[in-house]
Amino acid sequence: MMKRPTLTHTNRRGYTLIELMFSIAFLSALVLGATLSFVNILGLYNRAQGLTRTQSAARDAISVLSRDLGHTSEIEVKNGPLTTTGASTNTVTCLKDDRGGVDRGYALLQMSDGKAHLARLQSCSSLNDYQLLVPSPVWSTSVSPSCTDAFTIEDANEGKAVEPKTWKVTVRVSHGERNPCDPDAANTDTFAASTVLTTHVVHQ
Repeated sequence: MMKRPTLTHTNRRGYTLIELMFSIAFLSALVLGATLSFVNILGLYNRAQGLTRTQSAARDAISVLSRDLGHTSEIEVKNGPLTTTGASTNTVTCLKDDRGGVDRGYALLQMSDGKAHLARLQSCSSLNDYQLLVPSPVWSTSVSPSCTDAFTIEDANEGKAVEPKTWKVTVRVSHGERNPCDPDAANTDTFAASTVLTTHVVHQ
């Protein structure tokens, strides 16, 4: 007589609802942590890129200013409104060339986008054919009297009759929406960047 095979039943147990909830919560925490890390890394990258841009723009502006200041015997600050399409200013710093060249003007132009940009003017009395030295990064969101280092040129000899004449020039270039001249704006646009460069130029 043949023996009939017996069937064995294996108890198979699935996940309980509590185990599923813990698994989902754990995976959600992992995804959230990875997302926050990615956002932080991206923000740091953007800030580093903004700082690199401001440093490069500040160096370029200092380079152009230094070439003009090397032939400058006198600086005159002219006050009075100048306007052209999309730009205006109330103050022009006039660099007088002592070698028969053209006098150059420098000004922080208030542009139509509400930002202030440093510009090199072809003359001290007109905004025609101006050259923006910092076209992309922002100098400041407004021309503020408290932001004295946005653009300054000073006599490093303090008016003394000393040769050679030396000029001290300072420029600030900022990137982002935060106004570097406004201390109350410290908590806005945390990835904004700002660079201040100061150099001395000797009259050649």
